[in-house]
Amino acid sequence: MTPTAKALRQLARQLDRAYRHASLGGNDVSVRVKDPRILINIMRRVARELER
Repeated sequence: MTPTAKALRQLARQLDRAYRHASLGGNDVSVRVKDPRILINIMRRVARELER
């Protein structure tokens, strides 16, 4: 598994966990990313990976 795939899986896991915890009360949830640069860097890495 490429580092990018690993990073994406990890991010997905974290977002999923955060979302599930937040929506347990039956609330509508908007997920806020504390540091958007993390997402931006992962997207860049994915783009780089796809260009190969």
